[in-house]
Amino acid sequence: MEQSKIDRINELARKAKSGQPLTAEEMAEREELRAEYLQAVRTHMANVLEHTVIQYPDGRREKVRAKTAPVAAPENPEEQMVRAALAPGGEPLCLVSDSVEATERQGAALARLFEASVGTDDPLPPFVALYGDLGAGKTAFVRGFASILAPGVAVHSPTFALVNEYRAPEHPPLFHFDMYRIGSEDELYSMGYEDYLDRGICLCEWSENIPDALPAERVEVRIGKDAAHPDRRTLSVCVKGDPIC
Repeated sequence: MEQSKIDRINELARKAKSGQPLTAEEMAEREELRAEYLQAVRTHMANVLEHTVIQYPDGRREKVRAKTAPVAAPENPEEQMVRAALAPGGEPLCLVSDSVEATERQGAALARLFEASVGTDDPLPPFVALYGDLGAGKTAFVRGFASILAPGVAVHSPTFALVNEYRAPEHPPLFHFDMYRIGSEDELYSMGYEDYLDRGICLCEWSENIPDALPAERVEVRIGKDAAHPDRRTLSVCVKGDPIC
């Protein structure tokens, strides 16, 4: 969807929120633009799912397939993914990435889960703890995540700065941490780490280096390498301690 149309949606939303009544023509335009935007989201998510591979605990791997059984009330892909992610006791699920681009797409998919959970009774916690060795793809995952909630920003790992901030209109700020060089918790708190936790969404690389400083409620993303396939990564995700995989 063209950026000009997204800008127009936001313009009409701001006008309505300010108390100015929309004209009949503007209301019709808003509904038409919303329908087009939702269709664009569905198309994007269908493309993500088309390139997603499921790996089960017994080692089986298969591509995501469209459901063939009829359902009474069809859900869009975002709703299906959120429901699966938050369902207690669901079957363990792992995602497999065969390229940097696939890892970015999966980061973008998680960002859309965050968007979809806003305003629900159980929104996703605004802290994503990333785990993985050097070169596993943590920054690629963040880059995909930021492409949805901070489109257009340049994402790079803040190895020396410790934190990068990404902002985009109409979205909460993203705080991208890299704890690879953190020496102690004193150093962590001296940089004002706690002040970031309630100001936006935090994405933290090398979370294994600060286990005692992580929020109790968080999303965990663990990225593992495959020794037999250098480009392949296995991504496991846990939400609030309830494992997806």
